[in-house]
Amino acid sequence: VASGSLMLQTKNGASGTTTALSGDLMYPLNEVWTIRAGSHYSIFELIEAQEEASTEKSAWAGVRWQWMPQSSVDVEAQYLSQDLKTMPSFAGDESDFRLIARFSWWFFNRIGATN
Repeated sequence: VASGSLMLQTKNGASGTTTALSGDLMYPLNEVWTIRAGSHYSIFELIEAQEEASTEKSAWAGVRWQWMPQSSVDVEAQYLSQDLKTMPSFAGDESDFRLIARFSWWFFNRIGATN
C-alpha cells in the first residue's frame, strides 16, 4: 500500500517570512524494496520590505533496500534549484543535480520484552 504526506508550512517573524509546500510518496514493491519520491517548493523574504521574494524548489526520487528490520540502504537522485533575491553576493538563479547513497543501522531495545 502506497503512503504519502503533504505539508504546508508558514513562518513570519524577525527572520523574515516563509511559505513552503512539501510532499512525499512511498510505494513498497515487496517486503525489502521501496520506491520513494518527493518535492518541495518555498518562497521567502529574509529582509523586511524586500522587493522580490526568493524561491527554492527541489525534487527527488530513489529506492530503499531494507534487507533486515534494523538496516537499510537508500539511493536517491535530487534536483535542487534556487533563485535568491537577497544580498548581491548570494543573488542569482542556481541549480544542481545530486546522487546520494545512505546506509542506516538502527539500535533499539524493546522495553519489557521477554525472549
